[in-house]
Amino acid sequence: MGTFSIDVEHTADNPWGLERLLDVSELAVYLGVPVSTVYDWPTHDPEPPLPGGSG
Repeated sequence: MGTFSIDVEHTADNPWGLERLLDVSELAVYLGVPVSTVYDWPTHDPEPPLPGGSG
């Protein structure tokens, strides 16, 4: 079986070597939307419900 490795940088402030994620305000700026829109997204269905209540 082969080995799996990834090149990550381990530092004192990043001991797991993970990429930093954007915070809400950085994401809003990146997308060009208000911060309130970013907060609203998880609370809204991305699609309207299907007829007959099966969605």
